Parts: sequence; C-alpha cells; structure tokens
Amino acid sequence: MYKFFNYSGSKAYIKYIKFINDFLEDKDRQIYIEPFVGSGGVLFNLEKKFERYIINDADRNIIRIYKSFGEISNYGEYSDIVNDVFNEFGEFVIDGRYCSELVREKTKNNYYNFRNWFNKNQWCTDSFEEGIYLHILASSCLNSFLRFGKNGMNQSFGNRFHQFPKPNFDKITSIIKKCEIYNEDYSILLRDEFNDEGFFFLDPPYHSQDSSYLGFDIDSFLMFLERVKKLNCYIYTDILNEYNDFFEHKYFIQNMKNTSPNRKENKTINDEYMFTSSKYVYNYSLENFM
Repeated sequence: MYKFFNYSGSKAYIKYIKFINDFLEDKDRQIYIEPFVGSGGVLFNLEKKFERYIINDADRNIIRIYKSFGEISNYGEYSDIVNDVFNEFGEFVIDGRYCSELVREKTKNNYYNFRNWFNKNQWCTDSFEEGIYLHILASSCLNSFLRFGKNGMNQSFGNRFHQFPKPNFDKITSIIKKCEIYNEDYSILLRDEFNDEGFFFLDPPYHSQDSSYLGFDIDSFLMFLERVKKLNCYIYTDILNEYNDFFEHKYFIQNMKNTSPNRKENKTINDEYMFTSSKYVYNYSLENFM
C-alpha cells in the first residue's frame, strides 16, 4: 500500500482499496474525481488508469503539501530538505523502547523548535518549502494528523519520523504530477460536465460532531446527499445514519470506534459503509483483509 499520510481515517487499507478496485473493473470511466482527497489513500492505490485526475480539499495546508510534491524535482531534493532540517534542529527519530529519558526529551524539543520556527517563518507563505516542511511535521507529529490554531500548526510530537522510502516517493509524486489540484468547496467538482465520464470517490467529513473533530452541519450534509444522488458513477463512504440509509446499494466495511475528544466516556461503535451508484457483486469476505 502506498501512503502519503498515515493517520486514523485514511482509506489506505486493503479492505477499502480492494473493494474500490474491484468496483471499477468493469466501469468505463476516464476521469477520476476526489473532492475530499485528504491523505490520498485511494488515489495512490488505484489499479485502473484514468486520463484525468482531479483532486480537491478544503484544507489549504493539505493542498499546499500536494502542490509541493507535484513541484519537487526528485528524491534527492526531498532528502536534502529533510537533512537540512535535522542538521539545523536535530533529528526527530526516536525509539522509546531503548532510548533514555534525556534523549527522548531532547528529541521532542528538536521537534517543537522546528514547529515553532515553521509557524513564525513558513506557515501560510504558500511556498514550495512550506509544503515540504508541512509534510515533515505530518510525518513526525502525533498520529500524523496536522492540526492548526491561530498561531499555526499545534499538534504534539508523535515520538517518530517516517521518511519516504524512494519507491513510495517515486510512485506518489508521479501520480500527483498528473493531478489537477484544487483548494475549493467540494461542490465545484460535482459538475454535470464530469458526470458521463467521471468516477467520483467521496470520503466527506462526518456530519455529526459525535464522530469527528470536523464535519458538515445537518443542512450541508443533506445538500451533499442530494448532490450524490445525481451522480452516475460513485463510491461514497460514511458511517451509516438515518439520512444516508435510503441508498439502495450499500456495503458494510467495518465497525468504527468513536474518536471524538468530546466523548471520552461511553464511546460508541458506528457501522461504516461503502455506498455505490450501482449494484456491486460482493464476492469476497472482508474478514480476509482485516
């Protein structure tokens, strides 16, 4: 599996990817459209080749990372930037099983010094360097999940750093360079002009604050569902709820534990489904891929 970010909620898992690739086998579609690209877990693991790839995310920080990796020349340039950061601030790499408390504390301070420098000097510059630095932060912060406050990136240190191996870098950058990249509202991609040739993969934020840090309010969610119903070829993934239960074709994927910070007790388990535009022959057991 090819992963750009490695965080909870990413669809870069075989139980999702096999379903999506099997679904696309007999679909004559030329345009791949992903309005909520996030980690790109599906984008980077598609077996089907498309003539056009159109991706979007409302988070400008995520899109800045995509743009920077679309602009980067080669793996050597990426490695040089990583090494420059480590030479300036110290490494973030740590193995908590073996290192001393002193080393652990020093490594954590290296991360925070870099994060603070980034927030003061690079955040929201919309530069090539900003995107690469953001990816370094995502590769070393807690759960690889970038979070921001009014003063910049504020996610805690994750006690590790994941550097791209070259094969993953080459695969991911080659795909990004083919993409048309947008930082707009999702609705700009749900256009009639794409409907005849487009396959839409839709992994939106959850509408309920009980299940997510961010999400649609109910009115926005209902508007989204109305738009989905008009699409010719799509997969939409979400937790099953009273509003999306009307979809004719839906396939159970997993039991998903509630992750809201507002519900530390009595956490719920929600059923996550793939909702599809057409009947899908469900010819394998997901338990084989868990």
